[in-house]
Amino acid sequence: PKNATTRQAWYRLEIIRQVRHSSNTTVGAQPYSISLNPRRYQTLTTREFTAKLKIDAKGKVAEVISTTPELDYILKPQFQTNTEEWLFLPAASNGHAIASIVDLPIKIQEKGE
Repeated sequence: PKNATTRQAWYRLEIIRQVRHSSNTTVGAQPYSISLNPRRYQTLTTREFTAKLKIDAKGKVAEVISTTPELDYILKPQFQTNTEEWLFLPAASNGHAIASIVDLPIKIQEKGE
C-alpha cells in the first residue's frame, strides 16, 4: 500500500497474526520490510554478507551485533542507519512477542540483476 497509515496497520495486523500463531510454540522473527540502496554500498568488496541482528519485541532492529565479513569503517555506520528503518515480525513465544537474534543473509544487487 502507498498510504503510510495503511502500511502501518497491515504491519500491526501481521504482528498480531505472528503472536497468535505462537500460542503453543515459539516462532522466530521474520523480515517484513527491508531495503538497501545498492549505490551506497558500491565500495563493498563482496556483494553478499550476513548480518547478526538483535530484533526487539516490537519488530525493530535494536542492534547490529556483527556482519560477516565485517563491513569497513565507512559502511558500518551507513548500514546501522539503514537497519533503523527495517521492520520484522518479532519472534513470539506462547502468545507473547519477544526479543531475538537473527542471522540475516544479505545480497546487494542492482534492480534487474
